[in-house]
Amino acid sequence: MAQVINPKVVLRILGTETIVISDAHVSFDIQKDLEDEPNEATVTIYNLNADTRNNVINTDLQDVPIEIYLSEHGTEDIVLAFLGEIDTVKNRNNKPGYVTELTCYSQKVNHQNKFIEPKSYAKGTAINQIIQDFVDVIALPYNLIDVPTDGILLGQSFSGPAFRLLRKFCEDFGYFVYILDGVLNISSVYDPIDTSSFEIRADRLIYDPIPTERVDAVDIEMRTIVEMSGLESLRSRKKIKRKKKVKGIVYNVPPKGFKTKRYTENDLELLDREALIKDLPKEDYIEYDAADMVITGKDFELFLVPTLQPDQIINVEGDSSLYRIREVNLYGDNFGGDYMVSLKTDDYEAQQ
Repeated sequence: MAQVINPKVVLRILGTETIVISDAHVSFDIQKDLEDEPNEATVTIYNLNADTRNNVINTDLQDVPIEIYLSEHGTEDIVLAFLGEIDTVKNRNNKPGYVTELTCYSQKVNHQNKFIEPKSYAKGTAINQIIQDFVDVIALPYNLIDVPTDGILLGQSFSGPAFRLLRKFCEDFGYFVYILDGVLNISSVYDPIDTSSFEIRADRLIYDPIPTERVDAVDIEMRTIVEMSGLESLRSRKKIKRKKKVKGIVYNVPPKGFKTKRYTENDLELLDREALIKDLPKEDYIEYDAADMVITGKDFELFLVPTLQPDQIINVEGDSSLYRIREVNLYGDNFGGDYMVSLKTDDYEAQQ
């Protein structure tokens, strides 16, 4: 296996006094994804010098910010690969030397401990205003795709963890929310915030990409107050079970995992549109059960490119196929080994 030129890991622990760890034997495992739990990194440092080791052990580092920098395969340049906070520090005498292990999370406080006090919104309140209120409570730098400006059709009330409430609220409109390296992001199920593609050099591949299939949209129920073309606003709950998989559910409000942005007339006929209209009282709304959907993609194993992130579009040199990253796992050991990254992706078609 090809070796990295001067493989490097640099840690910066940003406490009362900044602790910098470099030129040490370090192994690392960094997990990044788009789920609602904090991203995680584990760093193991072998034989830290006594002064630094005592400083790390004897200082309360819980929730102290940490930056992890890695060098890209074949270069000496380091880039920021993880920004988070230390959760635990473990040190053991692994004779003949010491082993120090740091477990870190990214924005655990903002995932779990920022709360919306009981708050109600009247019918007609703009969706983007509600989203902005949640974003303000979370109080992180943010990067948002264009979100709906329509008003909600019924009043809604919220109370609880701000991030999880925001994530659930946005899912109902075909968006999803995640925190990545200290930045709050809101992206669409159809397109990421940045739709440009990063090309991976063919010589970075360790193995040929492995085709995958996964099932998404299992037991999803649309609870959003919505409008369908030709229908009045909807209010009382009616549950209609689909017998067939369709490409959309309601006008402009698709569930996660579906590819089209709106109900076409052909789609509507699958649910017997005329009967649907006839059965709906004025000011009613519908709750649908979503069908399972198989989503194809590929798993990649590469020599390290530490700038790769979840929700990024990639292609491989010589192949025009596009893939949207769901999960990134950066791992390696700078003592006689290589740094690598594994990716889980979905097939991606740019929306016109």
